[in-house]
Amino acid sequence: MAQLAEVSAPDCWSLWARGLWRAAAPCVAVMLVLGAWSWFTATPTPSGDLSQELEHTLLVAVEQDQPATDSTW
Repeated sequence: MAQLAEVSAPDCWSLWARGLWRAAAPCVAVMLVLGAWSWFTATPTPSGDLSQELEHTLLVAVEQDQPATDSTW
């Protein structure tokens, strides 16, 4: 019974920290592999300007010439 008082409860924060530090190295490795893969397999856009391509993609629905009518709702 005297030894039961000496056993301390596990520290939850240290368990979390240990798990996160163990996961950091594989995450960095996956990030580097995927970054290299996207760098070496990237195909250039025809216009060469990625910002213009992104803007066109996001605003294509707004630029459509379809007037909103009550029958579409």
